[in-house]
Amino acid sequence: MPHPIIIHHDSSALKQQHGITDRPDFCSYPIRGLTWDTVQHLDYRMSLQQEEFLGNHLQLVEMEAAAETTLSFTVGFPSVFIAVMMEGFVKFYKHDELIAYAMGGVMYMAYCPRTDFLLQVNAGKHALMVVSIEKEWALEVERPFVKLD
Repeated sequence: MPHPIIIHHDSSALKQQHGITDRPDFCSYPIRGLTWDTVQHLDYRMSLQQEEFLGNHLQLVEMEAAAETTLSFTVGFPSVFIAVMMEGFVKFYKHDELIAYAMGGVMYMAYCPRTDFLLQVNAGKHALMVVSIEKEWALEVERPFVKLD
């Protein structure tokens, strides 16, 4: 499965590194065994750990923003997401319209078509884990999950 969420960093990104094995100092929620991709920007520092499993995709994003910051990202294909906002506060915009927000301690599930969004964060620490569920995965389940009804 290709990465369903692509975060776009503008030309102010000072340094990008991929496959770092030593935990960045601003990361509080490491996933053991996964490497980090990091971005040092004028306004923020960001790390990304990601992994594919059973046809699904997990991304853990940690960000430390010096000021209010807006990033663009693309959802590359229609996906169902389970998201856990571990720390901070984020707002999601599409065409200058607020469509959702999440704060630390919140878990939610959402369907998203292929589209572009803006993610806005305030100054401070933010951490979000997102699992995208492959569309055929639920259809291949061979037993009913009565409790989910």
